[in-house]
Amino acid sequence: GLEAIKFFVDNGIKVGMYHTNANYKEACAGIEAGASVATHLGNVMTGLHHRDVGTLGACLLSDDVDCEMICDGLHISLEMIQIYLRAKDHDKLMMVSDNVIYANLPVGRYQGFDAKSDRAFINITEDGFVLSDTGRLSGSSKSVLYGIGNLVEKLGVPMEECCKFFCYNPIRKYSDPTRKGALNIGKDADLVVISDDYKAIATYSEGRIVYDINTYE
Repeated sequence: GLEAIKFFVDNGIKVGMYHTNANYKEACAGIEAGASVATHLGNVMTGLHHRDVGTLGACLLSDDVDCEMICDGLHISLEMIQIYLRAKDHDKLMMVSDNVIYANLPVGRYQGFDAKSDRAFINITEDGFVLSDTGRLSGSSKSVLYGIGNLVEKLGVPMEECCKFFCYNPIRKYSDPTRKGALNIGKDADLVVISDDYKAIATYSEGRIVYDINTYE
C-alpha cells in the first residue's frame, strides 16, 4: 500500500484513507508516504481507543491530513463531530454527504444495487438511515444542506464558519481557490440560495441559474 501511495502522489494524485483496519502506526506510515485525505472520517476505520487511537486519531492529529466528515448525524454522532471540531484545525475540515440514489426518498423499502448480497433491497427509516436488510449502512438519504443545519442549529457553529467546510476548504484541496470557493469579485458565481430550514431555493453555476424551486412546484 505504501508503494501505491507514493506512486500516485508522485504523479499528482491526492490519496485518501478510506475504510481501513490500519492501526495508528500503520496509518501514520501512510500519511508519511503521502496520503493527505481522510475520506468519511470515522466510518469503517479504526477509531479512538485509549491504547491505540487508530486511523481516526492519526488523521485528527496530523496537520498534513484534510478530513472529510459526514454531518447527517447518522454516519457519526453529533458528539463525535464535536470532537472533530475541537481537535482539528477548521481549515482542514470538509463536509461531504455520502448521498446515494435513495437521497430524499420517503420511508420505505426499495430495489437495491447488489442482488447477490444483503443490499438486494434497501430500507429507508424514519430517521433517514439507508440500510441493507441486515442493517448495514448503505449511504445517506440526507444532503449536505441537512448537515449544515445540524452544525448550525444543533452544535452552534456559525454559518460563516460552516461555509468553509463545504465551500472554500474542498476547493483549496481539490481545485482552484483563485476561481471558486468564495463570493468575491472575479470568481465564478457558483452559489446556492437556501431557505431558513436549509432547503435549496436556487442554484447558480458561473452566474447562470440552473435550478429554481419555483419551476418544480
